[in-house]
Amino acid sequence: MLSHECGKAGCHTLISINDKYCDKHRDFTSREYNKYRQINQHDYLKFYHSKEWKHARELQLIRQPLCEICLSNDHVTQATTVHHKIETKVDWSLRLSENNLQSVCKSCHEKIYKGRWYGGKYPDCISGTPSTLGAVGFKNENERTPPFFA
Repeated sequence: MLSHECGKAGCHTLISINDKYCDKHRDFTSREYNKYRQINQHDYLKFYHSKEWKHARELQLIRQPLCEICLSNDHVTQATTVHHKIETKVDWSLRLSENNLQSVCKSCHEKIYKGRWYGGKYPDCISGTPSTLGAVGFKNENERTPPFFA
């Protein structure tokens, strides 16, 4: 039987390829997640709609229009996302720092976050062999899984 992991971030339960979530998370929806974030992370979300962030994001994609992770693996892919190497939740002062921004494609950005929840390693599909990310964006081991994903 073909299987994959549950679609809820942080859940590693293997389920049928025909299902999206495991039994525990079957009722989970993006709407619930977004509602949680609107209530508990309002200021954090507000930043991503600010002129300052939109300008910094645009400049980063102009400076580096290709995915930096793909380039390091000899692939050429257009970057569509700007990633904070150290998350804004960890160090707010770096949120607009050019040195903290990285141009990435959607696929690599998803793998970065999935990798953080899998012990800080990139999945094999990014580099052919797992490479240690370390706890980038996390102050300590207890912060690897954000509370809203637990």
